[in-house]
Amino acid sequence: MVLDLPSFSRGRLQRELKYWNRMQPVGFKHHVTNDNIYRWIIEWTPQPGTLYAGDIFKFQVDFPVDYPYEPPSIIFLDPIPLNEHVYSNGVICIDILLRHIWSAGISIETICLSILSMFVDCKAKVAGL
Repeated sequence: MVLDLPSFSRGRLQRELKYWNRMQPVGFKHHVTNDNIYRWIIEWTPQPGTLYAGDIFKFQVDFPVDYPYEPPSIIFLDPIPLNEHVYSNGVICIDILLRHIWSAGISIETICLSILSMFVDCKAKVAGL
């Protein structure tokens, strides 16, 4: 049996979107752009009392047609946060998005929680590369 990747990918994203609508992580909102399930815009509002409290960030998630077998690409949109894991062009550098570490079991919720952790662990607003 040959797997129809675009069909499989769309189905997986639809399930993740449905789950997200029921159980979205605290502080995160999403928008699927122009009915394109392969591009999500996620807005994140950091919790009060944290280094980034008062800021609102948006990042764009582009899912490849062979998702979940390949990781999505994620880039922060303006304003780009000052964080050692975020390049000046908005690209996020976290291990779980690297091809050799990526697993098909990783969901967009897991990615968002990893991004949250990356900011919570930050002790100072320092520009990335």
